[in-house]
Amino acid sequence: MKKHLCAFVWRIFSKVGNGRFCYANRAETFRVIFESDRGVEMSFAVLLNNRLIAQYQREEKLRIEPWSMDNLQIAQYALNPWKVISEGSDGAEVTHDLEKSSYEFGPNEYAKVTVRQTVILTDGIVGRFIPASGLIEAGFGITAGKLDPGYGKEHERIEFGIKNLKNKANVFDLKSRPTSRVAYIEFFDISNLPSSPPELQAYDYYIRSKRRLTDEQINSILPDED
Repeated sequence: MKKHLCAFVWRIFSKVGNGRFCYANRAETFRVIFESDRGVEMSFAVLLNNRLIAQYQREEKLRIEPWSMDNLQIAQYALNPWKVISEGSDGAEVTHDLEKSSYEFGPNEYAKVTVRQTVILTDGIVGRFIPASGLIEAGFGITAGKLDPGYGKEHERIEFGIKNLKNKANVFDLKSRPTSRVAYIEFFDISNLPSSPPELQAYDYYIRSKRRLTDEQINSILPDED
């Protein structure tokens, strides 16, 4: 199988120039190295499957707290909703704990939802969010971003925008199967890719400062000591 794939890639890249194809054993990735005048090296990023996600968790290349094997999918990790942050009549944020009771969205209401898990990535690992399909049945839509290495080290929470897509009231209940998961995170290992050192911009610092948990919130999600 590998020989056939190598031959196929050789036929593609031999048209570009003097190229040679190498199989790299690290995380079962394929690397294409061009012997050009510039010495350009190209690699493919790796989408981690469930086995690799668990392995990276054990090796602390990524940290998911709290960790549960029940949330591990074939190539994603499920994220559970925790709190809904809505806007009060005076414009101030109002936080509703979904573990205590459900939250009723008004028609077409927009709010923010935080997740139970904290996810911290090391250099060379990036995360991408995808909506949970149960939200389709429940009538909710979310807006999501990405996850960069280092996010979460200062207790920044993962937060999504969530909107009731119905023209009537809609209950968001943590105990309901369609809304027990709000999103999934996919992990990509890009450590084999040539890249410049990451630098946070003013935008990144602003977002991280807005997402930091308070000491009280941190204590509420930490497991009890024996």
